[in-house]
Amino acid sequence: MDEIKEEVMIVAEKEVSRPTRPPHGRHMKTNANANEVKSNVQILNEMFPNGTSYVELGRTGPPHDPIFRIGVHVNGMTFEGTSRTKQRARHEAARHAIQYFSQTVPLLPEPTLLA
Repeated sequence: MDEIKEEVMIVAEKEVSRPTRPPHGRHMKTNANANEVKSNVQILNEMFPNGTSYVELGRTGPPHDPIFRIGVHVNGMTFEGTSRTKQRARHEAARHAIQYFSQTVPLLPEPTLLA
């Protein structure tokens, strides 16, 4: 029994380092001045500082569980994102625009919603 307690104490004393992951829906592109992770919306706004606008294209589903359609207008084109929240739909729309304008940016999938 003492051996088990001793092993547990040794494991507890060791420093455990876990890899950090970016928040869902965000790229690993960082600012040169800070170690911040930028969202799809931030990246798109940097690519087109004077030319993005977001609009709600529609809403489906019951009031207690809606699905939002958000569009982003960039360079005369509209890119659409859908999700259960307006914020995630907006990030999804920005992700589609980034994918179209820059094929070199790695894209992360939309996060799954927890029940």
